[in-house]
Amino acid sequence: MLAVLIVLSVIVLIGAVGAAGPEPRPVRWGIFAGFALPAIILPMAIGFFPTVVVVQAVCLAVALRAWPAVRSRLHTFLLLAMLSVVAAYSLASAVAVRDVVRYEHLREKYPYKSIEDRVPAPSSVWRPTAPSTDGRDTLLEELLAERRNGLRERMLRQLHEEQVQVFASSPGFGVARILLPSEYGLRLRERPEAPDQPLPGPRPATGPSPSASDEPELLLMHEGGTLDFVNPLAFGFVKDRRHVAGFVSHGFSEVPDSTPRWRVERLDLIGLLLHPEPVAYVSDKLPAMDELRGAPTRKLDAFEAAGLEALRAGQTLYLSPAGDRPRLLGAVRNFRQCVGCHGGERGDLLGAFSYGLGPGNR
Repeated sequence: MLAVLIVLSVIVLIGAVGAAGPEPRPVRWGIFAGFALPAIILPMAIGFFPTVVVVQAVCLAVALRAWPAVRSRLHTFLLLAMLSVVAAYSLASAVAVRDVVRYEHLREKYPYKSIEDRVPAPSSVWRPTAPSTDGRDTLLEELLAERRNGLRERMLRQLHEEQVQVFASSPGFGVARILLPSEYGLRLRERPEAPDQPLPGPRPATGPSPSASDEPELLLMHEGGTLDFVNPLAFGFVKDRRHVAGFVSHGFSEVPDSTPRWRVERLDLIGLLLHPEPVAYVSDKLPAMDELRGAPTRKLDAFEAAGLEALRAGQTLYLSPAGDRPRLLGAVRNFRQCVGCHGGERGDLLGAFSYGLGPGNR
């Protein structure tokens, strides 16, 4: 954009120099207007107001107005013209430097961080032995894309990767048709902290287990919980695993919705990345990654171990057998939007949610 502004400034400057003339020739305002007005109006038609060019044109107009009174001593208008250019760009640079200081504060508040140590890359051990059997991964990727905060991501990228463009887009030079980084655009709305684990309801001595007919509704429950846990609004900007800005750790903000037959009574995260063997994190609250580091863990029970193998074979859900305590294991996979942070390949198993279920409202 600076190159465009410089070209526009040269056009206005040529118009001003052409309008000035030696004594006794009057200032030819028509020539100046013929150069200056298009240089100002045309950029506005395509989306930005060339502030510095407008200020330069005003300074040149003042210089042209004074030119008949001083030309006998200066002999050339070029000195006044260059002083007008210097004044306009000095003012624009002062405003831009003020904005640079503000952007530097934002870069300190939303810095690049490396997550290589925090988030180990998925092991090939947990690469699926078969593609997902229900095709739900693609649907979840579409939902992640829809709910991602693209404006915030773009602002973070501008802040760290497009500093020259952000400087040139300062109001001092010209406000382009882009939204510049701002505290308002980068700040996330406060999110509820992870809720406590649900209290188990009254449990009959015997009762049904989830069946295949429950799978569609349980799948929707699991997908809704996964989206809440992942929280795509807080992804931030990911250049690579060593350069991630504005990312907020995953965590639940609410208990996953009940289905007509089942409700969540317990929800544990099965971790695969930070320990030599799969473990379940034990917490009084629903899983939140920034609270689970260092949290107590337990070994997987027989249901979870069997379910993990089923998820590795391509299933999204694994239901407890008939007659057992109602339970559900749901896959958490490496979606397309997750690969930048997590590494590995799309579809890798990153973990799972182990649900304890109780009777619903029906």
